[in-house]
Amino acid sequence: MCPVAQTIPCHSFIIESPARISMKVIFESSPFATMLRRKAMNESQIKGRANEAKGKIKEVTGKVTGNKETEYKGKAQKHAGKAEAKYGDMKSDLKKEKK
Repeated sequence: MCPVAQTIPCHSFIIESPARISMKVIFESSPFATMLRRKAMNESQIKGRANEAKGKIKEVTGKVTGNKETEYKGKAQKHAGKAEAKYGDMKSDLKKEKK
């Protein structure tokens, strides 16, 4: 890790921000862990898990800053992402069953 970097623990994720503009977000219960276990993903799964992660970031940002509107928008985006990812999982499962 860069000596200039700061590690800021925050709720359920860690943000390491070095001097250059680069952020690395690592989730403890990552929706991306499921992605890594699967070989191929369809578009709905990818978009859903990405929206789930973005929503979680918004939700935590809202909690930290005390902005309820951002927190609720983040929760909504997170749950919409979960639903989209589940839809993609079902599509993938149906496709596997046909084979």
